[in-house]
Amino acid sequence: MKQLNLRSIVVKKYRPQRSNKPIISKEDLLNQNISTKTICEKWVTYIICIPTKKNGWCYLSSIMDLHTKKIISYTFSKRMTVDCVIQKLNKAKIHYHIPAGMILHTDLCSQFTAREVEQWLETNKIRHS
Repeated sequence: MKQLNLRSIVVKKYRPQRSNKPIISKEDLLNQNISTKTICEKWVTYIICIPTKKNGWCYLSSIMDLHTKKIISYTFSKRMTVDCVIQKLNKAKIHYHIPAGMILHTDLCSQFTAREVEQWLETNKIRHS
């Protein structure tokens, strides 16, 4: 290769940037106890990245009720934003009565720990796990 002046093509691995922000911690209120006595007692939410040919990466954000094990609200978007999370929570609030003290279990990504989401949860008396 050296004699023919050939070189291989090297594709660098994607390495996410590390944030300088402090890591936010939340108490794990579920503590692996997913049993419930009624609906709207415990919800879990997550954002899934889906690769598509036409639009590149898309994001599905959903809420599952642990009592029924059904998806009760979701949003699908080209961007992973706080607005998608708030929109999903508002859809769930329209269709379900949210009792005070209900638990919403999330991971600690920036969309779920954003100030707007924390305010929404506090206004609706939902405990964030």
